[in-house]
Amino acid sequence: MNEFQPDRPKVRALLADDEPGMREVLHSAMRSLGIETTEAKNGDEALFHLRRQRFDLVICDYMMPRVGGMEVLQFAKSLKPSPPFFIMITGRGSMPIVVKALREGVNDFIPKPFEIEEFMARVKNALDTIALNSENRTLRRALESHYVFKEIIGESRALRKTIDLAQRAAEQSSPVLLLGESGTGKDLFARTIHFHGPRQKKQFIAINCGAIPANLIESEFFGHKRG
Repeated sequence: MNEFQPDRPKVRALLADDEPGMREVLHSAMRSLGIETTEAKNGDEALFHLRRQRFDLVICDYMMPRVGGMEVLQFAKSLKPSPPFFIMITGRGSMPIVVKALREGVNDFIPKPFEIEEFMARVKNALDTIALNSENRTLRRALESHYVFKEIIGESRALRKTIDLAQRAAEQSSPVLLLGESGTGKDLFARTIHFHGPRQKKQFIAINCGAIPANLIESEFFGHKRG
């Protein structure tokens, strides 16, 4: 039964395993989920494909000749703009190996032996994460395109001077203080400066300090220990 969901974005996956029978079974399962899959029969081939095209998902065996799964993982996680979701298949799931792989960036482990139903459930979870990350990137791009200096409407000399100053401030990593009466666009300028500055990939958090009692501001910003 084909479980492909047409509302999902097309996912490209790299499947690396040195056992032909295992690759055939897993490839068939992934095809039933609508995943466009490229096979690699060893780590060298996996690196070859990773250098030449972008994948959303990498499923890789831990133990392979010459180039092992950890080396494939390290290379895959170094890729930009965004590293692929990485699932490691291993028959040697000892705690040191698991900890090391997690530190290197593996997203999920599937210990051998496993049932194909378990494999498909893990892959479906990966697809959900990939779809969510794609949606978040799309929403962020839409948000960033909204907060651009050219979209700030106004032709007065004072406003143009303020925009010029804000553009220069956005290029710095220093704190910026915005002053003005209610409704003059302080929040708009703050968000625009943020999305054009060195911290543009970080979250913008707006806090209404006027709603926080003066004696609680330090605790709200920096935390506290009881007593």
